[in-house]
Amino acid sequence: MTFRDGVEADVDHIFLGGLARKIVYEGREIPAIDGELIDRERRNGRELAETVTLLVRPKDVPEPEAADEVRFGGRILRVERFVIEGALVRLELVGNEAPVWS
Repeated sequence: MTFRDGVEADVDHIFLGGLARKIVYEGREIPAIDGELIDRERRNGRELAETVTLLVRPKDVPEPEAADEVRFGGRILRVERFVIEGALVRLELVGNEAPVWS
């Protein structure tokens, strides 16, 4: 994630397939409470962009509200918006040629 103050930390993987729902953040596994594909844009059968929401506990991801983007696999998923839902934070991620979520 790239924070607005310029500090960067890589997110190695985001898993939303099957029962595996977690972020590997600075080598640490962070459980995602829930993950949901909310939009998928295709053109000529090619995956162009996806919007994914990822629900995490705020204590697991430092300053999620300050994150501009999540980097992984050489791609960047932009944090489109975040919503605090009680004790949880929902990050809405958008990426061009984002990985296929199952």
